[in-house]
Amino acid sequence: MKDNRSGPVGPTRRFGNDFGMPIMQKISDPRSRNIPVRGPRLHADDVGFQYHASWWCLHGVGLELNCGELLGIVGPNGSGKSTLLKILAGHLLPKEGEVRLDDLALNQWDRKKMARKVAYLPQSVQAVFPYTVSEIVSQGRYPHQGSFGFMSRNDCGIIEQAMDWTHIRPFASRTLAELSGGERQRVFLASVLAQGARLLLLDEPTTALDLHHQIDIFERLGRLVDEGYGVGLVTHDLNLAAQFCHRLVVLNEGGILVEGSPSAVMKQEVLDKVYADTLMVKEHPSNGLPMVILTNDRARPDFKIQPRSGDDSCKI
Repeated sequence: MKDNRSGPVGPTRRFGNDFGMPIMQKISDPRSRNIPVRGPRLHADDVGFQYHASWWCLHGVGLELNCGELLGIVGPNGSGKSTLLKILAGHLLPKEGEVRLDDLALNQWDRKKMARKVAYLPQSVQAVFPYTVSEIVSQGRYPHQGSFGFMSRNDCGIIEQAMDWTHIRPFASRTLAELSGGERQRVFLASVLAQGARLLLLDEPTTALDLHHQIDIFERLGRLVDEGYGVGLVTHDLNLAAQFCHRLVVLNEGGILVEGSPSAVMKQEVLDKVYADTLMVKEHPSNGLPMVILTNDRARPDFKIQPRSGDDSCKI
């Protein structure tokens, strides 16, 4: 697999979708020219959170998300990844520390103005009413609408662009009940993109997607980053994170265990501590980036699956 995280972006790789972002703010590949990307910045400073008085779900967490980078938040179940994303999005208030958008604490922002800068896709979304796909995507334009909620021609264009980006235009008139789990996930992702924010916070955006669409979404997010967006996402797929993310944050037991580039973070000693000796770190044969494989009984050289009686042939 090709390293999608560096190198100049040629004309065939230009994505060309701005979702309402001013064209003058696009930068084809800021990293290759060492040019800082202009745009909003999220900064969490010594953040702590507890759902119950006796248990700190997060403690001492400090990180930032800038435009022009793809940040991956990884770690085992229950390590606080989704909670951290909710705090960064302003959906939960930290019990300790604070999160700032640019130079202003999140609780001081007008909600509509903040939504024009930061968009959030939760891990699961429940649709109560039988909205169509196009109606759900159009809800992403709410922060840009006036008192009467009328859609402008520009709003309609951005909605269509978001549906094209996620390949959901063919079923724009269907309801969610008529879609598969992966198709629903792409619908909600399109709604987030239609919001037009420069910073995207995505909680497991490839959940329920097949492998082809998982890679496709990561590639497309990488292209958005190349055009000046900032993306922070939670994922359990360490291999996709290593291939596409510029920076990884490993959460464990509510705190940041390690942070850095995939090559610096995905070390054997780190994964042993987080995943209890179930993974082995190898070098990707195509680009040298780290990749992980399972290490269990089936990984032993002498392990063989015993075929069932009469089931020793492959039928196609």
